[in-house]
Amino acid sequence: RCQCLGMKALSIMLPQSSLLVLDLSTQKISGGSMDLTRLVHGLRDSKIRSLQLSGNVFDAVSIDALSTCLMDHKSLRILHLAWSPLDESSMKTLANSLRRNQSLKKLVLYGCQIDNSGLARFSHRMRQMKGLRQLDLGGSQSFDAIGLYSMVAAMQRNTDVTEIILPTLSSDRVYMDELH
Repeated sequence: RCQCLGMKALSIMLPQSSLLVLDLSTQKISGGSMDLTRLVHGLRDSKIRSLQLSGNVFDAVSIDALSTCLMDHKSLRILHLAWSPLDESSMKTLANSLRRNQSLKKLVLYGCQIDNSGLARFSHRMRQMKGLRQLDLGGSQSFDAIGLYSMVAAMQRNTDVTEIILPTLSSDRVYMDELH
């Protein structure tokens, strides 16, 4: 972990570093001294293969910065955003950036409180995501059968994604007949 380094110092160090995993989970990145927008410049040219940002609360500026980085990053393979609430706008922004990124293979959105409209926005763009292979939507989510239907429909148009992890939904919330 790089808890003692400021984002500015970290962003300067990353392009010259051989660091492959960067864990900034639960670092309050969207506010205070931990600012994701400062990190983006260094991340673009880094060799980072796994970026762990779980447990942070991102504002629109942070999501835009992360998405800009995702569009151009060539070595990032795994992005963890678990337990970071993502609204409809955030899901749309992430999905748009993943249409251009072909290196990211695994996206972890476990417990991100994604609702039906957010999942629909993301699902709509899935057919254009050529690199993504694994999508983890497990944990406590806010979508139901309607959201799952949009995901199932998207999977029929995207043959690149080979694994999707869904939350365990109670039988009173989702009936398999509703998905067909």
